[in-house]
Amino acid sequence: NLYFYLILPYFINRIRGNRYGCGCHLTQYNLRKNIFMKWFEFLCEYLFLQGASLIIVPSEAARRQFEVFHLGKKNQFIISPAPNITGRGKLRFRKNVKTLIFVGHIEWRKGLDVLLRAMAAIRDMNLNLMIAGQYDRNSGYFKVIQKIIKETRLGKKISFHGRLNPQQLYHLYERADVFVFPSRHETYGMVLVEAMSFGLPIVASAIPTTTDIVENNI
Repeated sequence: NLYFYLILPYFINRIRGNRYGCGCHLTQYNLRKNIFMKWFEFLCEYLFLQGASLIIVPSEAARRQFEVFHLGKKNQFIISPAPNITGRGKLRFRKNVKTLIFVGHIEWRKGLDVLLRAMAAIRDMNLNLMIAGQYDRNSGYFKVIQKIIKETRLGKKISFHGRLNPQQLYHLYERADVFVFPSRHETYGMVLVEAMSFGLPIVASAIPTTTDIVENNI
């Protein structure tokens, strides 16, 4: 819906010759199922980004994504530096892995359903999962998650902690054995850097963002 509010100021800026910058964190059109909204949002993103003098992106992976689909050589890119996140120790090797942690909004893009089905497939490890992140109990995706948990009988092994302040989240990181990042699409993985800072081994989906941050077997 944000695009409808941006159309008027976009054309005013173009008519008056004003220059503007765009902070680009995620494309939305490729997540839409409705074909009309997919093409409409693609067109809006294309117009906004083509008219921008400066593009600010959170990672090299994001720069490649926006450059390929939207932009030419006339646009100037700035890759914003990652924040300085201080961890509490070096990598801790675990002999017995029991507790996984997932951090992120509970939505389709984050891939929690993939993680739950994976847990159901490796029951012999007796894993527990802590989920930290905002969620809406009435959303369609959360109902899908609840259905998966019921079907796979993982209820006693899953704990939802909701949205946490930094101190509360730090305590969960310290209790975990492995950090899991099953996201389907990202332009930067802040939580990957956080997990690394707490010395957690990482299991992540092989999308461009994660391969820029996480090196396999390292």
